[in-house]
Amino acid sequence: MNKLENIMLRYFELINSLPYDEVKMATSLMEPMGIVVLTIYVKTMDEKYLYQKMINRKRVIDILNGEMSYMFPYVFLMKCKVKI
Repeated sequence: MNKLENIMLRYFELINSLPYDEVKMATSLMEPMGIVVLTIYVKTMDEKYLYQKMINRKRVIDILNGEMSYMFPYVFLMKCKVKI
């Protein structure tokens, strides 16, 4: 993981107050429009529900996605999976 990816991961940990088990990041930052895929692994379906919950007509995962996009000039794709 390079320095920029480490900073992005630390920023995600800073803005995310929901429980999670692990976060994996896949990036393609060499292209003009960089893409970052964040996969959030949780332990239970109840924790996954917290990321899918609606707040002011937006899912929590979409709010986190927007916050990351404001901070870094890349396209973020976030998905939440239950770790088996």
